[in-house]
Amino acid sequence: MDMTTLARVKKHLEGKGTTMTSGGDGETLLSALISLYSTTFERYLNRTALAASTTEYFSVYPGQRVFQLAAYPVTAVTSIYHDLSREWTSGEIDSDNYYLETETGLLTIDGHGMFPGAGSLRAIYTGGMAADAAAFIAAFPEIADACDLQVAYHYSRSKSIGSTSVTGRDGSVTHEGAINLLTMVRSALNAHRRLIVG
Repeated sequence: MDMTTLARVKKHLEGKGTTMTSGGDGETLLSALISLYSTTFERYLNRTALAASTTEYFSVYPGQRVFQLAAYPVTAVTSIYHDLSREWTSGEIDSDNYYLETETGLLTIDGHGMFPGAGSLRAIYTGGMAADAAAFIAAFPEIADACDLQVAYHYSRSKSIGSTSVTGRDGSVTHEGAINLLTMVRSALNAHRRLIVG
């Protein structure tokens, strides 16, 4: 799911003096960069951007009671199972025996005996950051702004990608370095990044 729109990025670039032709190659590149960085941001955040039905499996370690869901905020829980056989025909955990912080996705099993086992906990639920780009921008404006900035930065560097530092008698060309996430972009993402607990 895209975390910003072409219109927003174009407005950002045009505000800095870049002329954009409607329907041109520039728009095609911007659309590709929006998709690229939206995917990059989702991986960096370590959580699911698109709100949808999700099935997630967890390995249970000795003494573990807390699990971090990937798709949050959570809007509905279908079922939570703990089944060492991983057949999911038994072992459903009643809602009275767990607590879910819907905004953070922290699932605490506090009234059910938990035994260690690989992939033995299954959660089926609906959650994620937003249903579409418009909802994402409304809910996470600082991430959408960061996406605008990162895409605009990459676009402005597109003509110098792959350049090297060469010094000669008549002048020099300086390599600008790799295109990485900007510091202020990382700061915006870090505020919403999922940290694994358990």
